[in-house]
Amino acid sequence: MKKNLLYMIALVLTGTANSAFIYGQGDFRLEQLMGKTWVDYDDEDGLYSKYTYDCCIEKFVFVDNNGEDSPLETPFYLSAHPDTQFDASKVGNNQPGRYMIHKGNEGGSRNVHVHEILKLDNTEFITKSLFNGSIYTLKALDAYTLKYVLDNTPTSNLPFSIGKKTGFLDGYNDIPVNHAIVDRIYKNVQLTQFTNIAAQKRGKFLRRFSLSGGNSLVVVRFGSGSDITDVLCIVNSAGTVLNTLEATVTVDDMRVKGCNIVSSSMIYIYQVVPSSATSLPFENLTSFSGSVRTTIYSISGSSFGSGSVVNPGTTKTFTRNLLSDPDKEVNGY
Repeated sequence: MKKNLLYMIALVLTGTANSAFIYGQGDFRLEQLMGKTWVDYDDEDGLYSKYTYDCCIEKFVFVDNNGEDSPLETPFYLSAHPDTQFDASKVGNNQPGRYMIHKGNEGGSRNVHVHEILKLDNTEFITKSLFNGSIYTLKALDAYTLKYVLDNTPTSNLPFSIGKKTGFLDGYNDIPVNHAIVDRIYKNVQLTQFTNIAAQKRGKFLRRFSLSGGNSLVVVRFGSGSDITDVLCIVNSAGTVLNTLEATVTVDDMRVKGCNIVSSSMIYIYQVVPSSATSLPFENLTSFSGSVRTTIYSISGSSFGSGSVVNPGTTKTFTRNLLSDPDKEVNGY
């Protein structure tokens, strides 16, 4: 998604709010928008947009894995009527209204952008552009919890192998997870040097599986594109994370850790282990000697167990091309 396009959309788009009103049931108030972060995650590349509101300014920020852009700030106010001109005297007035009135582009052809608020509750904000009829949906950031994932996504079947090209569920596209889960993106093959995704501090829901005792196994994906880390989470019915296990690691499109969920009680983790202890940065990596280590984890209640190595693997040469082969996973080397 191109940033310039997002910025243009931001000026026409308005959407984000929460409180429990639906179209035709009454007016909305500014405080329903304030104090929350509203997000649009409809992006296949792991990028997203977020909106915040104070009494008179909408702040739009585009976020990717490198961080946040500077906010784009646009004056707005609520109105009981679809104003055809932007009335600056209404900015900051805490009046109710069914219409969101944004100031147009400086020097542009339109002085005002008007959206009708169709829905505004604690989790969702839906608006309709009176210019082109487009409908925009934003969700409250704090609504994206693991409980939300459990309540709004189906269970998948086992066995399941998490591949480099494993996509998100159709109809449940990359639901973000607002929870404290380790989010490491690695820098070296030994997986000892890493950074956290400071810009997002959240992952995106990939899959859910049923476990015994009413718990669920949830796969959360961090990063996007060529840099991905998948984490397995044992979660109870209330959405509380009971345990986590790093499942896959891909850096610069090179897969060095893979996962096969054999059953609801058994998981295989495959990891490329270099023969040398000297750190091997992914950057400028050409080839190295190493083996694939296979570790079995047995799920019991809320625990993955300590894991047992069952196959230290034979020593061979790994190249960038081999690790990047889209038709192979770690366990296939």
